[in-house]
Order: sequence, then structure tokens, then C-alpha cells
Amino acid sequence: MDKFDIKTATSLIPVMDNTEEITENIINGIEMYNEYLVDVTQKKLLISFVLKTRLSKSAKLKLKSEYDDVTSLIQDIRKFLLTKKSANSILTQLNNLSQNNMSIHEFGDKLSELFVSLTIAQSDGNPKSCEILRPINEKLAVKRFADGLRNRRLSTIISARDYSSLKDAVRAAEDEELGQPSLSNNIFNAQRRGNQFPYYRSSLRGRGGQMTSRDGQIADKEWTVKARNRKSWGKMEEAFTRREVLNNNIC
Repeated sequence: MDKFDIKTATSLIPVMDNTEEITENIINGIEMYNEYLVDVTQKKLLISFVLKTRLSKSAKLKLKSEYDDVTSLIQDIRKFLLTKKSANSILTQLNNLSQNNMSIHEFGDKLSELFVSLTIAQSDGNPKSCEILRPINEKLAVKRFADGLRNRRLSTIISARDYSSLKDAVRAAEDEELGQPSLSNNIFNAQRRGNQFPYYRSSLRGRGGQMTSRDGQIADKEWTVKARNRKSWGKMEEAFTRREVLNNNIC
């Protein structure tokens, strides 16, 4: 695909509606199509198509009527048509973000959005600066992902593996989460063990139905001690009864 095609351009590049989401989509579409066009003349047709058919009236007033290259056009679209976000503000959001009620996937997506926005804000739209800053900011996002996970066990595992890619860290966390036994299974297994020993069942009722291996050991020891005490008390009762009978006979 080395020649400009208006149908392809129309499908890739939406019409601007003054929302930042559509403006970002326009930039992405221009960048994508520009990669397939080799000849400078064809690239000029792409620029003309965008300026004449994709921009809103207010956007046309903010941009030049002509551009020599696609890179300059994209830089001006970012500069004049997108709200410039403070790098410090984005960095603060990234550093304070935690999983909370989000799924692991949602948490990862939010961090990805923030570190990309941070890179754009820091580089001011310069492609070379973006290439340098992106891996640095992604590493920062991976660290925040590990630290912000709701599950402390997962947090420790992901931190220890030292991922450089946020996508890889998210996938690993999801895999680890699927491999963990659920809380309901743990409780069910504890109840099954408790059903084998009546004394355990009574102990568990007093503890909300939850049992650990330590609980089982303590309960077993307590049961043994009480059994011994009952046996000793029975012997004492028997001896006392015999003594009482003997005294009555003597009298």
C-alpha cells in the first residue's frame, strides 16, 4: 500500500468532534497510514485530506493551512488541540494509584494509560524523547502495579520477578491469582476436617467456623488433657466410694 487511497484514509481517520478521545484517534490514524506511504507526494495527499476533511472549524483556525511533513502536523495537533497535562500531576496520580476494587486487568490498564500520558507530557510530543522516556516510565508503572496490588502475596511475587513490561507483569499476576485456592475451598476443607472430630466441631463454632492446623493441634491437646482428667476423677470417685462403704461397715 504505497499510494494514498481516500477510502482507506476515511476508515482510519475519524472526523473531529472536539473531544480529546477522537483527536487522539485522528493522530493514531494519521501515524498508522503514514507508515504505509513511502512517496512524499502521497504523504502530502494525506496531509491535505486531514486538513480539509477531518478537522472542525475551530481546529482549522488553530492549525496552519499547509504542512511540509506529517510529523509537523501531528506535533501541532497535539500542541494546539489536546489539553496539555502536567507531568507532575500525572506522576502523582500514578504513584498514588492502588488496585482497591478494580480487577487486576483494569488496574493494569489504568496504569498503562497513566504511564503513556506521562511519557507524552514529559516529551512534549517529541518522538525521540518518547522512545527514551517510555521504558523508564513503564518500569515505574510496573513497580506501582506490584506495590498497589490488593493481594500482598501477589505483590511480593511480582516485585521479586522484576518485570520490565507492564503487560507481562499483569499477565503473571492474573495467572498467579487463578492458581491460588479460594477462601471458600479453604473453609470447606476445614469443615470437612472438623466433621471427623466432634470436639473440633464444638471448638470451631466458638471461633466462627474457621480452623487452622494450629487450632487442630491445640484442640487435640485439650481433648487429651480433659480425657485424662476425667479418667483420674473417675478413679478418685471410685476410691472415695470404697472408703465410704468401708467406714460404714466398721460403724
